[in-house]
Amino acid sequence: MNVFICLLILIPFVFAGPAEPGRIYFPEEDDPDFKRFIHVENDDGKLELVDLRKGEIKPRVLLSDVSFDLYTRKNKYLPYTIINSNVGRLASSEFDPNKISMFVVHGWTCSRFSSLNRIIRQAALENHDINVFIVDWSRPASGLYLTAQSSVVPVGQIVGNFINQIQDVYGLTGSSFVLVGHSLGAHVVGNAGAVVKNKIGHIIGMDPAGPLFTVSNTGNRLDSSDADFVQIIHTNGALLGFASSIGHADYYPNGGMLQPGCGLDATGLCAHSRSYEYYAESLTRGPVFQAIQCSSYYYFQRGSCAGNKQSPMGQLQCDVTASGDFFLETNARAPYGKS
Repeated sequence: MNVFICLLILIPFVFAGPAEPGRIYFPEEDDPDFKRFIHVENDDGKLELVDLRKGEIKPRVLLSDVSFDLYTRKNKYLPYTIINSNVGRLASSEFDPNKISMFVVHGWTCSRFSSLNRIIRQAALENHDINVFIVDWSRPASGLYLTAQSSVVPVGQIVGNFINQIQDVYGLTGSSFVLVGHSLGAHVVGNAGAVVKNKIGHIIGMDPAGPLFTVSNTGNRLDSSDADFVQIIHTNGALLGFASSIGHADYYPNGGMLQPGCGLDATGLCAHSRSYEYYAESLTRGPVFQAIQCSSYYYFQRGSCAGNKQSPMGQLQCDVTASGDFFLETNARAPYGKS
């Protein structure tokens, strides 16, 4: 199966399927093997077709496999690292319980050193006085995709239990926390939110990974029950991400399948990464990604939804009044926001 077929057969069903009435739903995404094969670039720069079903289904994830790098405005460049979820160490750090705490979680083959973390951390701390926790789960994330995908539940539980400890020690509610995750990291924060006792205020899912997940099975992925409000940013539904609506409000920049400025993008990585680039820019520039509620990108482009509700995508304090599916267009190069 060639992944380019996805572009041809993803035909959305609206008012049908397990998604909420009136939401975008692709029935193909209820087949866990729909995006089983993807193209990756090897060391020689050539494309190889990879079977994502190869790997360990039930990996052993240890508490030591997940660490937390704390950054604040007082230590922007040198993190305070917490291992084994030792919340007691926060007492000797720059952690301020009176400020919002953002948790940022990477995806497959990434680590604390990945560009996602640097871009969002810098944008957040330059424009907001908050605590930023960079979650590193690189050991289980660095193997085969199936192993990493099977690790999102236990990794998410470790992250969620760490947040539970912070809430207990400092007497915090869920509104003090913002969880943002990219690709598999989006499902990690979903699983984290599912185990947090005082429900998280809001979660941002940046192009949640699609391969081997389904719309109907919410047990191992991010869904709207994982926080008081879940916002989804779709940028590569054609290949690596989900295309169906899975949050309270789902945003589809440029239709959510491919992104302008990415060229052919045979692996999908350029469009997949745009989700966190857009989010980081929203932290820096404010409401520059104004979107319009609409039933499809086709009707959005025709101007049929011009009078509908508008809502800004992203931001630290996202628009929790939004509900449904929203569409917008961006520039091909940074700055991406047109508003």
